[in-house]
Amino acid sequence: MLAKTDSPGLRVYAAWLPILKADTEEEAADSAGDLADPRVLHFWNPDMSLAAEASRALRITAQLEQAWDVFLVYGPDATWEGEHLPAPTAWMHHLSQKDPRWMTPDRLLKVVQALLPEPATSKKATPAATAPARRQ
Repeated sequence: MLAKTDSPGLRVYAAWLPILKADTEEEAADSAGDLADPRVLHFWNPDMSLAAEASRALRITAQLEQAWDVFLVYGPDATWEGEHLPAPTAWMHHLSQKDPRWMTPDRLLKVVQALLPEPATSKKATPAATAPARRQ
């Protein structure tokens, strides 16, 4: 997705979590190279608080206690006010292919391009996610 749009209005916040035993801060730093783009900010979240917060924002039930491998998409006017992550404009995941929110790069690109403040030009493909700015 990043390679398919050159929009300077796109912001991506990649949160890396220790879901598996092999998931470490060092592994996250290595994997961050897959999303090497100046519009991407990377965060290591060792206590998985962001996963819990995303679960709350997405209203995910006990079936999946923590939201991970999800792509939250917010419009350009989204802000994070208060202590809770706002519900996204759209979201996708890599948890079950049977769900209509299953993320494919083309689906994600289409949703993101529709929300960009200026016309986006197309290029190539890599999945990512956007998140709202946190207001201090």
